[in-house]
Amino acid sequence: MVVAHGSVYVDSGATALDNIDGDITAGIMTGGTVDTGHTGTYILTYDVTDIAGNPATQVTRSVTVVDMTAPSVTPAGGSFITINQGTSYTESGANWTDNVDGSGFLATPYTGSVDINTPGVYILQYSYTDG
Repeated sequence: MVVAHGSVYVDSGATALDNIDGDITAGIMTGGTVDTGHTGTYILTYDVTDIAGNPATQVTRSVTVVDMTAPSVTPAGGSFITINQGTSYTESGANWTDNVDGSGFLATPYTGSVDINTPGVYILQYSYTDG
Protein backbone atom coordinates (compact mmCIF):
# COMPACT_ATOMS: atom_id res chain seq x y z
CA MET A 1 0.00 0.00 0.00
CA VAL A 2 1.30 3.49 -0.87
CA VAL A 3 0.25 6.65 0.97
CA ALA A 4 1.25 10.28 0.50
CA HIS A 5 3.70 11.98 2.84
CA GLY A 6 1.79 14.19 5.27
CA SER A 7 -1.53 12.46 4.67
CA VAL A 8 -3.65 10.76 7.32
CA TYR A 9 -3.24 6.97 7.30
CA VAL A 10 -6.17 4.92 8.54
CA ASP A 11 -5.42 1.23 8.80
CA SER A 12 -8.05 -1.01 7.25
CA GLY A 13 -7.29 -3.70 9.82
CA ALA A 14 -7.75 -7.44 9.40
CA THR A 15 -10.34 -10.10 10.09
CA ALA A 16 -9.98 -13.49 11.76
CA LEU A 17 -12.25 -16.51 11.67
CA ASP A 18 -11.77 -19.69 13.71
CA ASN A 19 -13.36 -23.05 12.87
CA ILE A 20 -14.59 -23.43 16.48
CA ASP A 21 -14.81 -19.89 17.89
CA GLY A 22 -16.14 -18.23 14.74
CA ASP A 23 -15.34 -14.54 14.28
CA ILE A 24 -12.39 -13.63 16.51
CA THR A 25 -11.58 -10.34 14.76
CA ALA A 26 -12.05 -8.41 18.02
CA GLY A 27 -9.04 -10.22 19.49
CA ILE A 28 -6.58 -9.15 16.81
CA MET A 29 -3.52 -7.35 18.15
CA THR A 30 -1.96 -4.90 15.70
CA GLY A 31 1.74 -4.12 15.93
CA GLY A 32 3.68 -1.28 14.33
CA THR A 33 2.86 2.25 13.33
CA VAL A 34 2.86 4.34 10.17
CA ASP A 35 4.41 7.81 10.40
CA THR A 36 3.25 9.77 7.37
CA GLY A 37 5.49 12.63 8.46
CA HIS A 38 8.52 10.62 7.31
CA THR A 39 8.96 8.79 4.02
CA GLY A 40 9.81 5.11 4.16
CA THR A 41 8.28 1.66 4.41
CA TYR A 42 6.44 0.61 7.55
CA ILE A 43 5.38 -2.93 8.46
CA LEU A 44 2.20 -3.58 10.42
CA THR A 45 1.64 -6.99 12.01
CA TYR A 46 -1.61 -8.71 12.92
CA ASP A 47 -1.76 -11.48 15.53
CA VAL A 48 -4.67 -13.32 17.11
CA THR A 49 -5.13 -16.39 19.30
CA ASP A 50 -8.29 -18.47 19.63
CA ILE A 51 -9.90 -19.40 22.98
CA ALA A 52 -7.90 -22.66 23.08
CA GLY A 53 -4.65 -20.66 22.88
CA ASN A 54 -3.81 -21.55 19.28
CA PRO A 55 -2.05 -18.64 17.59
CA ALA A 56 -2.94 -17.79 14.03
CA THR A 57 -0.16 -17.33 11.52
CA GLN A 58 0.96 -13.72 11.77
CA VAL A 59 0.11 -11.59 8.75
CA THR A 60 1.74 -8.31 7.77
CA ARG A 61 0.91 -5.23 5.75
CA SER A 62 3.58 -3.09 4.13
CA VAL A 63 2.78 0.63 3.96
CA THR A 64 5.11 2.86 1.97
CA VAL A 65 4.99 6.61 2.61
CA VAL A 66 6.15 8.54 -0.45
CA ASP A 67 6.66 12.17 -1.36
CA MET A 68 4.01 12.99 -3.96
CA THR A 69 4.35 16.78 -3.81
CA ALA A 70 6.63 18.62 -6.22
CA PRO A 71 8.92 21.31 -4.81
CA SER A 72 8.37 24.97 -5.60
CA VAL A 73 10.95 27.41 -6.95
CA THR A 74 10.69 31.19 -6.50
CA PRO A 75 13.06 33.73 -8.11
CA ALA A 76 15.03 35.51 -5.35
CA GLY A 77 14.98 38.85 -7.20
CA GLY A 78 11.31 38.68 -8.14
CA SER A 79 9.54 37.30 -11.18
CA PHE A 80 9.89 40.47 -13.29
CA ILE A 81 13.00 42.66 -13.40
CA THR A 82 13.51 45.75 -15.56
CA ILE A 83 16.99 47.00 -16.41
CA ASN A 84 18.19 49.75 -18.71
CA GLN A 85 19.90 48.76 -21.96
CA GLY A 86 23.66 48.56 -21.57
CA THR A 87 23.66 48.33 -17.77
CA SER A 88 25.05 45.28 -16.02
CA TYR A 89 22.79 42.46 -14.89
CA THR A 90 23.55 39.93 -12.17
CA GLU A 91 21.14 37.05 -11.73
CA SER A 92 19.81 36.83 -8.14
CA GLY A 93 19.21 33.09 -8.03
CA ALA A 94 16.15 31.30 -6.75
CA ASN A 95 14.83 29.73 -3.57
CA TRP A 96 13.37 26.23 -3.48
CA THR A 97 11.01 24.70 -0.92
CA ASP A 98 9.99 21.07 -0.57
CA ASN A 99 7.66 19.40 1.93
CA VAL A 100 10.25 16.65 2.65
CA ASP A 101 13.68 18.08 1.76
CA GLY A 102 13.17 21.50 3.36
CA SER A 103 14.39 24.57 1.51
CA GLY A 104 17.49 26.06 -0.04
CA PHE A 105 19.00 28.49 -2.49
CA LEU A 106 19.89 27.90 -6.16
CA ALA A 107 22.58 30.11 -7.64
CA THR A 108 22.68 27.80 -10.67
CA PRO A 109 21.67 25.95 -12.77
CA TYR A 110 19.29 27.97 -14.80
CA THR A 111 18.55 28.09 -18.48
CA GLY A 112 18.39 31.22 -20.61
CA SER A 113 20.48 34.37 -20.81
CA VAL A 114 20.16 38.15 -20.83
CA ASP A 115 21.69 40.31 -23.58
CA ILE A 116 22.08 43.70 -21.89
CA ASN A 117 22.75 45.36 -25.26
CA THR A 118 19.54 44.26 -26.98
CA PRO A 119 16.13 45.41 -25.70
CA GLY A 120 13.64 42.61 -25.20
CA VAL A 121 12.09 40.14 -22.81
CA TYR A 122 14.40 37.39 -21.59
CA ILE A 123 13.31 34.30 -19.71
CA LEU A 124 15.53 32.53 -17.21
CA GLN A 125 14.31 29.23 -15.79
CA TYR A 126 15.45 27.54 -12.60
CA SER A 127 14.55 24.00 -11.69
CA TYR A 128 14.92 21.84 -8.61
CA THR A 129 14.25 18.12 -8.30
CA ASP A 130 13.55 16.85 -4.80
CA GLY A 131 15.02 13.73 -3.31
